[in-house]
Parts: sequence; structure tokens; C-alpha cells
Amino acid sequence: EERSCGRTTIKTVGRSRLVPSSVCPIFECEWAAASEVSAKAQIVLEVRTSSRDLIASTSVPIVQLFHGFEKEEEADVENWVSLEGGAQILLRAQFGGECPPSTRRRSLFRSWSLHRIGKI
Repeated sequence: EERSCGRTTIKTVGRSRLVPSSVCPIFECEWAAASEVSAKAQIVLEVRTSSRDLIASTSVPIVQLFHGFEKEEEADVENWVSLEGGAQILLRAQFGGECPPSTRRRSLFRSWSLHRIGKI
């Protein structure tokens, strides 16, 4: 999904599944940037309700996230990111290297298969 805000183009590269309310929820969302990423690029984190109402959000410049690493080297980082309202999210990110194989097709097929078996 791409949208434009004045001169800025925002592109959605990943979304997590809806996570049930819990004390320590885990949101998993794999994505990869296929081309060179601008130095001005930011990761926008939004936490929403099941009806898509915004609860909290923040944005993290990618340059800040991987500060101190060269473009040629691989990096794994873990940073606590503060959201509006005082909540925090532990953001784990990887820069460089190969993208992990996606399990999206397999999990979609498994869901469909189980659904079909239940209907037989």
C-alpha cells in the first residue's frame, strides 16, 4: 500500500496479524526492502485495535536504528522504542545478509487445509 502525504510517500511493507490482548504481546512481521533505502527512510510503528482505531504510534529513522554500522556489514539490533502514552516495544531488526525464507504461503495453505478438512 502506498500513500502520499505532501512530498512524502509512505509505503506499507508489512503488517503483523491481530494479536489477542495480553500482558506481553508479541507481534511478528517479516519484511524486506528490495532496493536501496533512502537515508531519510523511517519505520512507522502503529498499534491498532481490531476495528483499526489507533492506540499508539511512533516512527524510528532507519539511520538511527542502525547507527554505527557500515552499509557493507551485517547488523542485528534490538532497541526498546517508546510509543505515545508511555508504552514500549522491543524492536528487533536485521540489516544486510539474506532475507529469511517466508512462511507466509505455507501458513496460508495450512490454514486453508485445516478449514477444508473441518468442513468435510
